Amino acid sequence: MQEKKFLSSRLISLQLKQAINLAFLKAKKNNTNTVSSKFLLYGILKTNNSLAAKTINNLYGGQTLFNNKVDKILTQCELEFKTLKNTNIIDNEELNFSRPIRRLLFSIFRAIKNDNTRVITTFEVLNLLIRNKPLRVWIKSILSDK
Repeated sequence: MQEKKFLSSRLISLQLKQAINLAFLKAKKNNTNTVSSKFLLYGILKTNNSLAAKTINNLYGGQTLFNNKVDKILTQCELEFKTLKNTNIIDNEELNFSRPIRRLLFSIFRAIKNDNTRVITTFEVLNLLIRNKPLRVWIKSILSDK
């Protein structure tokens, strides 16, 4: 038997795989070829029992059924996706991440320097997503009670 060598010992969690899949499906449904940070945020928050979603609800006091902050962000994402201008559609081009998202995911893989197997989670991706100032300001405007 021939031994297979893998390029990396880093693994993507099942929830992160589901979030990425949801982001791609939502982008495709909205006729865009680029999965931006809001699509990835949508996928992360839409994933069931995501630590990222639980953290947002805990931080902003959204525990009750009528005060769920994650649902508020998801609703705003849906509204923005509906009004999204589909200027970047190319019929034969496949779906791909936007440049900032590719850099974000690459930085996660690159930051892990040890040789031990490591699982990359939705929480780590959310942590880096909200470091993006425009997205952070957008989330803060949604979650602030007006």
